[in-house]
Amino acid sequence: MSIFNNLQGGPKGPLEAAIQTAFPARNDAKGMTLPDRPFETYSSIAQEQALLRRAYVDALEAQPNRSYTTSKLKALIQKVAIRLGDEHPPSGTTLYRWHKLLISAKGDIRVLIPRFHHRGGRGQRLGDERLELLETTVRKVYLTLQRRPIVAVYEALLIQISELNSTRALDQQLKLPAYETIRRYIRALPKYDVALARYGREYARKKYRNSSVTPATMYLLERVEVDHTPLNLFVIDEETLLVLGRPYVTWMIDCHTRMILGFYLSFSPPSIEAVFRCLKHAISDKAYVREQYPDIQHDWPCYGVPVLILVDNGLEFHSHDLRRATFELGTHYQFCPPRTPWFKPMVERSLRTLAEQFAHLLPGTSFANWSVPAPVDSGLSTKL
Repeated sequence: MSIFNNLQGGPKGPLEAAIQTAFPARNDAKGMTLPDRPFETYSSIAQEQALLRRAYVDALEAQPNRSYTTSKLKALIQKVAIRLGDEHPPSGTTLYRWHKLLISAKGDIRVLIPRFHHRGGRGQRLGDERLELLETTVRKVYLTLQRRPIVAVYEALLIQISELNSTRALDQQLKLPAYETIRRYIRALPKYDVALARYGREYARKKYRNSSVTPATMYLLERVEVDHTPLNLFVIDEETLLVLGRPYVTWMIDCHTRMILGFYLSFSPPSIEAVFRCLKHAISDKAYVREQYPDIQHDWPCYGVPVLILVDNGLEFHSHDLRRATFELGTHYQFCPPRTPWFKPMVERSLRTLAEQFAHLLPGTSFANWSVPAPVDSGLSTKL
């Protein structure tokens, strides 16, 4: 049984009961405070440690019977440590605590990030005045779109402190912070904030997008992603031998099973008609595939009305007809923010797989990257 099923009020297994006893919950999952930083903004060491901890929890979850004696749990931990090459494996109590945290956070790996920033000495050693000068200088010199280097901060701070010291007594002179101190201070700033100040909002959002916390699904058809793309190949007419152009494919994928629900292929740009035809194919039974194509060995048991359809901001998805159709079907659709393809990661990855493992292997491919040499004549070599 998944850890998430128990969050929905299902029967608790022996492991969950042990965790509840050892670590009584102070707050439910909704009341838990998660880190407000994307996973990618933490240091590589912190990310590696979180992934290592997640590997131990996953190994615990993968066991069919999760009721362990101390010796069996120790043996499991040792087995995982050998596989991962971890010289400092956790104790059983620590592993239970990690598992409890992951349950409370609904699988958000950020709760397993070590709290490195809470270690070491507390407070600043620069003193209030020098710290204020450093903060102001970093903000005015480093955190700008001019993207000046750290040495520029050091030089600006040197000038300011020299000017202040010229008007002070010897016993009130300020000491210039070491270059390494300034570098450590800047490196400790939140990466997202630095990217936002030096490169702009769009760059920071794309670089530090939080793609690791895609909402988990609990059942089939709970969340479906849809998108269009032109295939990187040219098609010709068998009779006239005229090049028809590059076809467009509209693609629907179920996020729970990661299986393709339906598609629609045409030579017309993305439109509401393509969306409707793809939706019809997704809802329809696929039993005809085995009947019409006996060479295909496997069934395609994927069909049904989605609960939620995730779409981008294309004009075709803003159609009144689409709103009416989804209302009559009893489904809903949700828009992604503009220019955020990572909000639909599964359909984006599957379309890339379609291009790389299908379209690019056919004669007539045009490839997607201009730097990749195309065939001598893609249109003439097409055999579809």
